[in-house]
Amino acid sequence: MSLMRTLLLLLALVACKGTPVPPPPSPIAASDAARSKPARSSGVRHDRRIELLSIIWRLAGAEEYTRANGTPYLDAVDRTFAPFAKHPAVAMASALRRSRGIGFDAPMWFAIHLDDQLALTNVEELPALDARWTIEDAEKLATVVRVFATEAGLDAFLAQHTDYQASLVRTLQGVIDTENPVAWFDTKFGAARATFVVVPSPIAGQMNFGPRATAPDGTQQFYQVIGVGSRTGEIVADDQLVYLLVHEMAHSYINPVFAKHRAALEPTGAKLFALVEKPMRAQAYIDPMTMLNESAVRAVTVNYMRDRRSELAAAAALRGELRNSFYWVRDLAELFRTLSVAGANKLDGDMPQLIAFFEQAATRYAAGLPELPFLGPVDTVHHGDPVWVVPGGDAYSYARAIHRKLRPNGTLVEPNPAALREHRGRGLVAVGTPADNPLIATVIAKAGWKVGADAISLGARSFTGKGLVLIACWPLPGEPAHGVAIYTALDAADLSGINGGVRHGSNDWMVARKQGASYTVLGTGDFPRAADEAWKLPGL
Repeated sequence: MSLMRTLLLLLALVACKGTPVPPPPSPIAASDAARSKPARSSGVRHDRRIELLSIIWRLAGAEEYTRANGTPYLDAVDRTFAPFAKHPAVAMASALRRSRGIGFDAPMWFAIHLDDQLALTNVEELPALDARWTIEDAEKLATVVRVFATEAGLDAFLAQHTDYQASLVRTLQGVIDTENPVAWFDTKFGAARATFVVVPSPIAGQMNFGPRATAPDGTQQFYQVIGVGSRTGEIVADDQLVYLLVHEMAHSYINPVFAKHRAALEPTGAKLFALVEKPMRAQAYIDPMTMLNESAVRAVTVNYMRDRRSELAAAAALRGELRNSFYWVRDLAELFRTLSVAGANKLDGDMPQLIAFFEQAATRYAAGLPELPFLGPVDTVHHGDPVWVVPGGDAYSYARAIHRKLRPNGTLVEPNPAALREHRGRGLVAVGTPADNPLIATVIAKAGWKVGADAISLGARSFTGKGLVLIACWPLPGEPAHGVAIYTALDAADLSGINGGVRHGSNDWMVARKQGASYTVLGTGDFPRAADEAWKLPGL
C-alpha cells in the first residue's frame, strides 16, 4: 500500500456548522452464498439501483461517495455523467443531504426500496427503518431518479462495464464460498431468518453499508454493500476482506437482539459512550446503541478470525479494534466465547450477562481510559500526524518531494537528537540507511533486526541478495505509546520510489527487492506479541 493510499484511508469525518452530521454506516447486511446456496441465500450480485444512487450522490459531491478515484471505471463514471451534474435528481440529493442528513448509508436504504423499474416498494417501512427519510421525500426523489436514469443513459453505461462488475462479483463470491461463514454463525447463534445479499460498490470506495428491506413475501433482506477501495479498482481477497464480510454479517445477528433489549442497554451504554465519545464520533458512531452494536459485532468477528483463520489474524483484528478505542473488545470477545453456544434464541437469553459486562466496563474506565501501547501496523503511524525524519542531501530529494506532496503542512526534520526532542509525543516516519539516519540505527538495534549489504533478517525470517529494502514499524524507543515507521536499505538509491513501488502499510513489516525501477515483495507479516503486548521477532 503506498503512502498516498494510506492517507486516502483516513476516514475522519468533519461536520460543517449548521449542517446535520449524516449518521454512520449502520451495517446489518451480509452474505450467505456458501452451503450450496440455501433458500435464504441470494449470494453476490451487481445492483443497478445501488449503482444509480451512488452515481447521483457522487455528482452531488457527497464526500463518502467521492473519496474513491483514479480507477478506469470511476474515470468513466465521471466522464459519462459529468454533463448531468445539475440534473434535478442531483439537486435534490444535495438538498436532502444538507437538510435531512441523507448521506452515507441513507441513499442505500432508499435504493433497495426501488423495484426493477425504479418504482418505490413498501415505502411505508422506509421511515421506520431510517428516520432520515419521509415518505414524501422518497416519492419525490423516486420520480426524478427515474428521469435521471433515462436521460443520463444509465443502462447503456452499465452495459459497457458488465465484465468489470462480473469480476467483482466473482471475487466476492469466491471468498464467501471458501469461507462458508454462515455455517459458523449458525453454530454460534442459530440460523438467521433472512436473505443475505452482497453487492460490490466501486463508488463507495472505503465505505461499506448495511441497509435492509422487507421482500414482498415478508422475508427480511439484509444487504451488504462492500466498497471497492483498491487503487486498481479490483477487490483484494485477503484477511481484511474476510474480516469485513464477517463483521457486516454479524450485524444481522447482533443488532435485532440488542434492539429488543434497548431499554436495558441504553442507560449503561450512555455511561460508556460518554467516556469515548470523541473517538466514536470521529468514526461517525454518534450514539450509545450504535457503539454497543459495534462492540459486540467486533468481538464476535475477532472470535471468527481466531476460529476460522488463525491466532495471528485474530490478534491483528483485535489490535485494530483497540486502536479504534473499543478498549473492552478483548474481554467482550472472551465473554462471547463462553456465551455463544448453539441455539436459535441463545443470545437473547444471554443479554443479562452482556448488559452486566457493559456496566462493569463503564465503571472500570470511569477513572480514566488506559493509554494504549503502539500496536502497529505501518499504516497506523501514517494515520496520525507523524514527523518525517529524513537526512539532507540529494540522495533523499525523492523522500522530501513525497513529503511535500502528501503532507504539505507536515513536519520534516533531519535526524538529530535536538530536533526529535522537540517533537515528543508524536509518531515518526524515518527514511534512510542505518549509516545516515541514527534514528533508524537505534530502532534496528532495539528491535533486533539486521540490515546488511546482502541480507535483511527479522528474527527467524531472513532474505538475501542485492537491492533489499525494509519497511517496518516498531514502538518508538522511550515512547511505547507511539510508533516509528522506517523505510530503510543499505543503499539510499534503493529507496527512491519505494513509497509507490509496493503495496504496504497493512502489516508490521515488509521486505522487497529493487530491480531496475520496480520492486518485488519477498515477504510481509506481523510481529507476534507477548502476553503483555511486548513486541517480539518472528520465531522468537
